[in-house]
Amino acid sequence: MNSFFLKLTSNDYFKGFVMVLLTTALSPIQSLLESGTLPDLNTFGGYFVAGLTAGVAYLLKNFLTNSQGKILTPEPPTRV
Repeated sequence: MNSFFLKLTSNDYFKGFVMVLLTTALSPIQSLLESGTLPDLNTFGGYFVAGLTAGVAYLLKNFLTNSQGKILTPEPPTRV
């Protein structure tokens, strides 16, 4: 089930955490393909920041999306 407009569920947080991990882990591949060498440890800080940014962006998108997938649209009224 999707989360409601302006609400986040534990599933949203879990998926945001996975986004952080995947973005941080996969970012060095671009550097490897471009230069042919793995980046040094100092460069991984920038990859971690990029990963955090991706995770926060994912959570913000889910926060501003209703349960029907429409962005910046409140929940439709429920019929009883």
